[in-house]
Amino acid sequence: MTARHQDYWDTFYADRASADVPSTPSPFAEWVRDRVAAAEPIIECGFGNARDSFWWARQGHRVRAYDYAHSAVEQAQARAGAEGLDASFGQLDLYDDAATLILERM
Repeated sequence: MTARHQDYWDTFYADRASADVPSTPSPFAEWVRDRVAAAEPIIECGFGNARDSFWWARQGHRVRAYDYAHSAVEQAQARAGAEGLDASFGQLDLYDDAATLILERM
């Protein structure tokens, strides 16, 4: 992905515009909850405002989540720490083969 795209998403999540993104869990998160055993770890790629990651963590899952936007990662990590959630967040560019290979080995 180009730097322009990264700039867009960094700006979006650093700006008040991201406040318009829903904070309730998505239908997908609820679908996953019904198919994953309690306390099973969950990995999410492209977490955005982390609404699903936070919800899963509150349901007792250990969550590891990745997003392309650095500002989204910073905000989610700060919020998880403040709320004491078992969730960690990192930056990942899925177009970067080396980065995805490292993730695969984790």
